[in-house]
Amino acid sequence: MTDEVLSVVTRLHTTAGPALDLLSRALLSLAGATWRKIEPVIVTQQFSEEQIGMVERLADRFVWEWGCRPAILNYRNPLPGDHRTALLNLGIETARGRYLAFLDYDDYVYEHAYETLIGQLRRSESAIAFGMCLATYAVPTEHGYRITHKDRAWAGKTVDDFLTENMFPPNSFVIDRSRLPEGVPLIDERRED
Repeated sequence: MTDEVLSVVTRLHTTAGPALDLLSRALLSLAGATWRKIEPVIVTQQFSEEQIGMVERLADRFVWEWGCRPAILNYRNPLPGDHRTALLNLGIETARGRYLAFLDYDDYVYEHAYETLIGQLRRSESAIAFGMCLATYAVPTEHGYRITHKDRAWAGKTVDDFLTENMFPPNSFVIDRSRLPEGVPLIDERRED
């Protein structure tokens, strides 16, 4: 485990439609983060070699501060279906950082989010720090996206709500893996959400 590194696991299940444009926006938010030691871990689901090449070329467009090239992993399963939790577990297994976060391909984080959450972890004895999330709604334009409105959909929710309802978005927290038992976190693959 690399002490100052934040590993960010990003799931990607398609290259169709706006998926690669959205992934580009997510990666841009990581490349521009004030927490500089970020290890992007992109996990794809049953991609062809051509699709993997598309993701690699996209990831290579960004400069990663400490010289870390994003890890791109391709999950394969002979059974069709939704394997989102398996993608997360593969990303967790591969991640080298002390800190762990999740960012789906169609999400992004503000530049100070990870630095703030890791700061909270360092000032406490907690293994997880949560931040506020905004649901941002946008429409495509000729030059990208135009935000139409924002919503604090999770306002007033607690950590207990997170544990019992699994309702906070994946990009709303950072985990300090040095404070967890070996092999944790692990996501139950018997239940796909």
